[in-house]
Amino acid sequence: MHFVYVKVPVVADSDARDRRLHEGIEAELVAHGLGTVLGWGGSLSDPRRDGSRALGFHRIDIEVVDLEAATALLKRVLPALGAPPGTEIHSTPASGPRTEVCAASGWRVAAPPPGAV
Repeated sequence: MHFVYVKVPVVADSDARDRRLHEGIEAELVAHGLGTVLGWGGSLSDPRRDGSRALGFHRIDIEVVDLEAATALLKRVLPALGAPPGTEIHSTPASGPRTEVCAASGWRVAAPPPGAV
């Protein structure tokens, strides 16, 4: 099994969109025998100058049996379900941590963070 998580930018009134994402991802993963959604929720931003923190993004945790096939499925399904540009798919294939970011022109691999191997 492999762990994948999806980070979705937060926008006003995104509750319906987020519910559609959870249900749609789960339905597609199960239909293709690729895995399941483990959970979801909001994650806080970095602290502001005053120390307060806002909702930074919505996160969906997923367990998959075939990382390559599940990632390909997510890249097809997420935009169709309303995931906006800036949505990220995080995974850890054998080659190391990988982040793919949805842009208006399609998906791109993000540069690894400094020090990542």
